[in-house]
Amino acid sequence: MTQAATRPNADLLKPTLVTHGNPPTPFDGWAVEAKFDGQRGIAVVDGGSVKILSRNGADITRTFPDIGAAPADCGQRLVLDGEIVALDEAGVPSFRRLQRRCRRTADLLSNS
Repeated sequence: MTQAATRPNADLLKPTLVTHGNPPTPFDGWAVEAKFDGQRGIAVVDGGSVKILSRNGADITRTFPDIGAAPADCGQRLVLDGEIVALDEAGVPSFRRLQRRCRRTADLLSNS
């Protein structure tokens, strides 16, 4: 298989979104996660670069430059699917803080 064939295609990736229902029993082979109040995103790490996509496929890498830079040097190609949250001083996820951060980034980008 060629490298191009094994490379994750960011345009085809969709985040796993929460669904409600009864959990299967027993839990063998299943993973669960807490529902955080944040922004769902997919980070595609490939060749030392990172692209972060929103749940709708929009490129939001510039909104989260510190997240975009963090895994770039891992030496691997990978896809991370998760919730982007901003923590308050107590380490608790704060949607208000996340909104302020996104708004500040939008203001900075519109003035550049």
